[in-house]
Amino acid sequence: MQTDRELFNKYYQANTVRLEDASVCTSRCKKLHWCSITEIDYKRFHKCNSGTTIMPGTVFFLISLVSVSNMMQ
Repeated sequence: MQTDRELFNKYYQANTVRLEDASVCTSRCKKLHWCSITEIDYKRFHKCNSGTTIMPGTVFFLISLVSVSNMMQ
């Protein structure tokens, strides 16, 4: 998914319930999503995203999404 844009687009459309077109998700956005699904620990998540500008609300939303997903397993 990290290198396959078509696969990422499918993930993004599912993640946003098709409310946003995947083309609006630039490289920073894509990295944010990648880190949020691969790094459950906040410190590792932050390190994964170092060097990118992240809106605080987006981080909270993605961490909440990962937390809920883990609770459902």
